[in-house]
Amino acid sequence: MSTSTSRHWVRRLLAGATVATLVGIAAPAGVAGAAEAAPAALLLAQPSGGADAGSGTGSAGDTGAGTGSSGSTGGDTGSGSTGGSTGSGSGAGGDTSGSGNAGAGGAAEGQADAAASRAAAAAEAAQEQASAERKAAKEKAQAERDAAEAARKAAEAQRKAAEKAAKAAAQAAAAAAKARETWDRRGRPKKLIIVRATSIDAITNGSLTKRTPRSGSVTLQALGRIVPNSFLTIDGDTANLNAAVVLTPQTTLDISGVKTLKLGGGDSPTEAAFLYTGSGRILVDGVTVTSANKDGQPLAMSSQGRPYIVVSSRGRFEATDSVLSDLGVQPTGTDKGDPGISYNTDSTGALVRTQLLRNTTGAELSKSKNIKLEGVTAAESWSDGLLLQGDIGTTLTDIKAERNGGNGVTVTGESSEREIHNVTTSGNHSYGVAVVGQNKAQVTNINATGDGAGGVRINRCTDCVVRDITTADQPIGLYMHVNSTNATLQNLQMTGGRRGIVAEKTTKGAMITNSTIDGARVAGIAIGGHDVTLDGVSVSDSRTGVRIERGAGNILVNAIKLSGGQDGLVTTAGTTGVVVKDMTADGVENDAVRNFSPGAQIIGGHVNGGLTGIDAEAATTITGTGVSLSNEGIRARTSEPVTVDNVTVDAVTVGMNVAVGTPITLTNSRVHALEAVRGNLGPQAAGNDLSLPAINLLGAIGVPLIILAVVLEGMHSIRQRRFGGTSRHLPPTLPATA
Repeated sequence: MSTSTSRHWVRRLLAGATVATLVGIAAPAGVAGAAEAAPAALLLAQPSGGADAGSGTGSAGDTGAGTGSSGSTGGDTGSGSTGGSTGSGSGAGGDTSGSGNAGAGGAAEGQADAAASRAAAAAEAAQEQASAERKAAKEKAQAERDAAEAARKAAEAQRKAAEKAAKAAAQAAAAAAKARETWDRRGRPKKLIIVRATSIDAITNGSLTKRTPRSGSVTLQALGRIVPNSFLTIDGDTANLNAAVVLTPQTTLDISGVKTLKLGGGDSPTEAAFLYTGSGRILVDGVTVTSANKDGQPLAMSSQGRPYIVVSSRGRFEATDSVLSDLGVQPTGTDKGDPGISYNTDSTGALVRTQLLRNTTGAELSKSKNIKLEGVTAAESWSDGLLLQGDIGTTLTDIKAERNGGNGVTVTGESSEREIHNVTTSGNHSYGVAVVGQNKAQVTNINATGDGAGGVRINRCTDCVVRDITTADQPIGLYMHVNSTNATLQNLQMTGGRRGIVAEKTTKGAMITNSTIDGARVAGIAIGGHDVTLDGVSVSDSRTGVRIERGAGNILVNAIKLSGGQDGLVTTAGTTGVVVKDMTADGVENDAVRNFSPGAQIIGGHVNGGLTGIDAEAATTITGTGVSLSNEGIRARTSEPVTVDNVTVDAVTVGMNVAVGTPITLTNSRVHALEAVRGNLGPQAAGNDLSLPAINLLGAIGVPLIILAVVLEGMHSIRQRRFGGTSRHLPPTLPATA
């Protein structure tokens, strides 16, 4: 076989294999044409026994033809080739020495090539169709997946929207419920503003009508932009608030930037536009906060719808250079009412240079902590100006309480070792300062003038110290009563009024030292208690210097100074254990000492002037006392024994005036007077110096008389000159013959 023929068969075998392979690949896609073409391709690939002459017809629009021409014997075969849409093939023989049917071989070869070409084209088309179908299927699957994802996302979005709507509805319901709860707790005001950490609620008749997000501190101006105009309006430098305001924790309301804030109110408590700190903070700076009715005028004191300010637990209220006026609600029935401003348990804050005017109670501090009161004036309150009730750590500086309906300042509640100081009171209906139920309280630097009941009242106090107190024109300068025990009173200065110091009968263990009382119309000091000591006290120009009342016992009066007034020291019947030591009495009009207390002791001291130095109306012991220039030195009128020892009496008229039946013992004494002894002293009188007054005493007596005579003579001369001189009318001369 020639080389060309070998190549021819190789090409056919390769073409057949290729077709088979392509058919195998295309067959799974279901292409029928490829399966049908496979046998023909294999058939054409087989060799023929004769001369080759081939012709081919293309498929799928392609045609091909091939012709072979004979050459030499055993010549080469021709081959046909395919064209594009129309193709032709030709073969030419070699030399004339070839033989065989070369044309037929070339034709067969051309047919095989055409079939292979058709099979390849079909396989390629099938492959492309399969690829397209796979792509379409993939795209369809992707589209289905996309649609499913979109549906899922839509469902998720719908679910989330539903959840969000449900959550919003639940939150709105919870907010409405919470707002209503607050509204219920705060007395159901008609209009209520709740300042929260991130929002502001507006509530009308219990319904949450608006919730507005917010941040930072809240000012009146910011609040006015959020809430309806029916709640708050600002006109120039005046703000009108017609809604109650409640703060929640960690919120602040800044009331500044205006001159006046009018809180609305009326006849009903639900109309009151009160301020309630909650656990938040309210700041007032340079503003007058007052109540107002519909006409803009301050509400009457009796109005049940007057607004007020409440500082609740852990809340804070601070006012500087401000006025809080016409606030608070009077108590009715079992309702105790509301103060103008009340600091409650664990609240704090400050009132600095602030006036509290015409409130029910100016300000009440109840179990509060570390409140600073500086430059505060509480005036014209219906009740107390300041009520300090179990508060802790309060500092008082320059406090004024004037014309209040109760006490100027009342300190009560749980006891603490606290200071009450730097207070000035005047014109209050009751006491200037009342301290009730305190233990070891320090009451200092109080100045009280013209209060209705008295300056300072100490009630049920134990171990309290009261010092540096100044009072003027008080019914009682200082009043101790109801089991006050072991009180120490120092450096008291009291002028005018009815009584200086009164220690009621349940008072025990009081110590009164270094004090001055002047001009008391009834008594400088009145003592009805027990175990009371007066030391270094001065009483002047009082009707009675010291009066020891019935029931008193164990009273020590030491180094007291009495001057002027009607009576010096007076003890009444029913008292016991009275001891008077080193008393000085000068110029007392009546009796320097008048004693009705059995067993009283008068030791040392000196009496100068007065009608009677010492009047003993009960058993009395007088030792080492001097009496001078009194009309009567010592008077004894009792059936009980009177003992007089080592006394010196230089009286004007009577040295010792002893009533009939009075058992008296006089020893080691000097009694000088025009009448040294009136009455019967008994046999022991011989051991004493009883004589006329000394020359200097007579001189002291005579000089005033001489001066009086000169004055009377001068007045007589003036009167004579006024009425015609000293000429005397002589009777007419009678004739000698008459």
